[in-house]
Amino acid sequence: MQVSATSGQRGGVLPVKKELGKDDFLRLLITQLQNQDPLKPMEDREFIAQMAQFSTMEQITNMAVQVEQLNRNLSAFLANQADRQAETVLAQAVAMVGLMADVMRPDGEVFTGLVTGVKMQAGVAHLLMNGNSYSLASVISAYRPEGGSHGE
Repeated sequence: MQVSATSGQRGGVLPVKKELGKDDFLRLLITQLQNQDPLKPMEDREFIAQMAQFSTMEQITNMAVQVEQLNRNLSAFLANQADRQAETVLAQAVAMVGLMADVMRPDGEVFTGLVTGVKMQAGVAHLLMNGNSYSLASVISAYRPEGGSHGE
């Protein structure tokens, strides 16, 4: 069930907010002070309690904004770190082109071959050796081929 308030002007309907903000709370407090009975003014304790509630609400609101900003910054930082890590892994794989490498195959056997290329597959760098693809993580060692001139 939706509850709506009507305005005195033109008979329009204004939607009711689900939450009260700090401006609403302050307006309510000011209205309460303006409409209090002069013979029975609000006691200091009540006023101080309401001001403390207002202050607490404002601090919580500010903290929520700061946490949201921190979350956005952290997400951007982590995305940037993931990109840098992928670039570093790719650079390591590319640096191995032209080298001999010993890799551990899935069957537990060690394969030795010349790294002829690199491909990225599902975000993982793979070395191309002898027509086969091996993940960079499976490399046991890499070295220059005998009589080779890689990087010289």
